[in-house]
Amino acid sequence: TSVVSGHGKALITATGMATEIGKVTAMLGETESEMTPLQRRLHEFGKKLGAVVLLICLLVFLLFVGRDFLHEGLTLQSLTGFLFIAISLAVAAVPTALPAVITIALSIGVKRLLKKKALVRNLASVETLGSCDVICTDKTGTITESRMRVRALWALGEELRLQREEEQSAQTISPSISQLLAIGLHCNNATLRKENDQWLAEGEPTEKALLLAAANNAVSNVCERIDELPFDSERKLMSVLCKNPTGELNMYCKGAPDRILARCTSVLDNGEVIPLTEDLRNRILRQNEEYGSQALRVLGFACKKLDNNDEFTEQDLVFTGLQALQDPPREDVGHSILAARQAGIRVIMITGDYPTTAAAIGREVGIDGKTCSGNKLDAMDKHQLLAALAKNTNIFARVSPGHKLRIIDSLQSMGHTVAMTGDGINDAPALKKADIGIAVGSGTEVARETADLVLLDDSFTNVVNTIEEGRGIYDNIQKSIMLLLSGNLGEVLIILSAALLGLNLPLTAILLLWINMITDGAPALAFAVDPYGSDIMKRKPKPRDENILPADKLRLLAILGSVATVLALGLFIYCGGKETGDALIQAQTVVFNFVVLYECILVFTIRRQYRVPLFSNVWIWGSIVLCILLQSLLMYTPLQTIFSVSPLNLNDLGLLALTGVCFYGFTQLCTSDILIKKI
Repeated sequence: TSVVSGHGKALITATGMATEIGKVTAMLGETESEMTPLQRRLHEFGKKLGAVVLLICLLVFLLFVGRDFLHEGLTLQSLTGFLFIAISLAVAAVPTALPAVITIALSIGVKRLLKKKALVRNLASVETLGSCDVICTDKTGTITESRMRVRALWALGEELRLQREEEQSAQTISPSISQLLAIGLHCNNATLRKENDQWLAEGEPTEKALLLAAANNAVSNVCERIDELPFDSERKLMSVLCKNPTGELNMYCKGAPDRILARCTSVLDNGEVIPLTEDLRNRILRQNEEYGSQALRVLGFACKKLDNNDEFTEQDLVFTGLQALQDPPREDVGHSILAARQAGIRVIMITGDYPTTAAAIGREVGIDGKTCSGNKLDAMDKHQLLAALAKNTNIFARVSPGHKLRIIDSLQSMGHTVAMTGDGINDAPALKKADIGIAVGSGTEVARETADLVLLDDSFTNVVNTIEEGRGIYDNIQKSIMLLLSGNLGEVLIILSAALLGLNLPLTAILLLWINMITDGAPALAFAVDPYGSDIMKRKPKPRDENILPADKLRLLAILGSVATVLALGLFIYCGGKETGDALIQAQTVVFNFVVLYECILVFTIRRQYRVPLFSNVWIWGSIVLCILLQSLLMYTPLQTIFSVSPLNLNDLGLLALTGVCFYGFTQLCTSDILIKKI
């Protein structure tokens, strides 16, 4: 805590790692950070691609060297030339623009997420949102509005309903209800002020509601606070010691009804203190259940008179009554939970509320499934918890921070990618453990510093919106990888096939480098700002163990690359690729331009797979125009001498156009819905 002014005394009960902050720090230190799905997939993709590229380049080098050695005799000049070709092919085969494309796509995603009220703290985690298939969410403030209002006050034998805030005043209340309101007023750390004849409160939502209920019913604070036992998530209680104007000491306590009752030995009945029998205890618990079934959050209240020598402990209390508070669900949450379910995302609610209340709220917003309390969770071993999660247990109530860690760990061991929301200091380990930790903006600084993402608006709808954005970012990265890999695959297959068939080189080293630097880069970068497909939230999440390019997409790229190779070699042979001199240069020029045309066609073929409208991205069209202009600049300026190409005549252009139309028609056939399923 930062002290900025004033004076006081501090009692130090622990230091360093023995403090509560120290315990959280220890939990954070023991929690290992996980690689994001994108990092894992790119790591595997890089290893496999590197091995394949090295193997192919070595094979091409050996084939050309062997052929030259057998026919003409190997010279140092030819050996150097073949080595240069192999190295150029390796450069062309590796998608060198990929790191820049991924970084730009993630950065643009960060900007889009900010518009959706989500602040990204970890760039690599943006993509993780798109792989998320489980959301573990808080209730208060995320699913609900965090606007608590007291709706019912219950003392033994009587009840007062408060339907609307404007009706919470000018009512005649009994001494028992007045005492109940007074405890909520005294055992409270919120502040109250009056403005324009209206009471306003500042502080934690629950405590604000208790203050307003007391103030609107003319119950005022006339006591001096002497001591306090603060609320914590383990005890689920808060107690204060107060002195009234006559010097009498009173202890007031509020908290979870079951925890309050466990510390009570008597109950207040119409101003008279009577023993708390088992029948009365069951009666109170039934009332608690009834309020919970109405989606009301219930707090229990108790008190005790103390002498000057009595110890300030939460024992032998007098049960006073219940206050039932309503925190209505956000209007858009039900629709967002439905959208998440349609997207194949499981929503699990984790709350400190009573199980009946949590279940009622869950039913109201559309979270189906069984309910498990913290006590039941404590009694479960790892296998029992896994079985409960597998059997559609989607609501966890009366949980502690340790429970959250167990739930996340179990879900991850089941192969799920988990997003976790939290706001408190004690949530920090769970936020770190989750695949994507999401801190709500109204939460603590520790939670925000630990999380990957901070919601500037606490609504659950924003969590779903960020997942949609994450899926779109992943799609755009995948499009770029498909384009870069398919283009490079075509170049490698053309060179390898020519070597196997004993043909001349269809593409020289400098032409390979031009394609790699110019034709590949611009369209791949333009994919970073591509809009998302219409079906993005109707698809299932990406499987956790799926490669960066799934098998069906790799098969499609292999088919398209093979067809393009056949067309390129056909053009090469037809235009004089078996000859030498100017005829060979002309044939290489035609193949060179076909490869550029092939990659331009692939841009629209790939976009079609993701159901993106044709004219929805001006940058894509701009990148294609740029490629054509740069290609024309190379072909019809003195640069042609440096690159050893010859200008294309009308016959060559017509042949290229005809080949391009045939290839485009084939791509449209391959990407039709019927054939995609077969592929």
